[in-house]
Amino acid sequence: MKTAARRAVLSVCVFCVACFSSASPLFAAAWVQPYGETFFSFSMSDYESGWYRDEEGTRRKSGDGAYTKREWKLYIEHGLTEETTLLFALPWQRAEKLAPSNFSESGFHDLEIGMRRRLWARGFETASWQALVGIPAGYDTEKSFRLGEGNAYLDLRYLWGRSYEMSGRYGYISLEGGIRHFLEGVEVDQFRMDGTWFHPFSKKWGLHSTFSVIEGFSISSAPGRNGFSLWKAGAGVVYSPTDQTDIMVRNIWDFAGKNTGDGSNLELVFSTRIGR
Repeated sequence: MKTAARRAVLSVCVFCVACFSSASPLFAAAWVQPYGETFFSFSMSDYESGWYRDEEGTRRKSGDGAYTKREWKLYIEHGLTEETTLLFALPWQRAEKLAPSNFSESGFHDLEIGMRRRLWARGFETASWQALVGIPAGYDTEKSFRLGEGNAYLDLRYLWGRSYEMSGRYGYISLEGGIRHFLEGVEVDQFRMDGTWFHPFSKKWGLHSTFSVIEGFSISSAPGRNGFSLWKAGAGVVYSPTDQTDIMVRNIWDFAGKNTGDGSNLELVFSTRIGR
């Protein structure tokens, strides 16, 4: 299926899900889940890039074929206690390099398990820390064209969030930053930062925007996975058919970096929460 057709199908899926689904934002961000409650999120995304940025950050046309990636991801958070939330993520992915390279791989990406623990909460503000362990989930880690990071890693972050009332529900701002340390192999450790802003226009509709940075502690002298920089930003619309369910469609763009691809990602996310 061609790229334009794939994106048209994904957009139609967004419309259909919104029509046949049934006000608070369910994107967890810096907050922990209430004791005994479970948050589920399922996302489908379609990424494409026919460009890359070299070691100087200059945008160049890819000479070895456009890169495409389709991903389905299950993400779960469970409130173990009032202060501690357990985390789990399992993505499946198909990645392709088009002609003249003609490479393709499909399978599970990197399994992530971990926890988030609240540090403090005062009024509309909260802060927490988060630890995740990533483990390759069965793909060939020796291939240069691979699905995930290629080795196990530990991701440690500090998260801060502030909510506010608007249009009969809550909006929020969340910031997080930390280090991804690779436990084996030669991958360069990374600094990672993410920011999220959700602003409700009504009890049913809202705007979701995001900003993220990945900076390797060193940048390699040639394109590749060992040492890179990537800056991304995105925006989307959130529809909330019920107080416990959100449907979001958004697009995320790569807008700066070094030794990395330069493309865009269209994403559909369905999220809900169930009580104890």
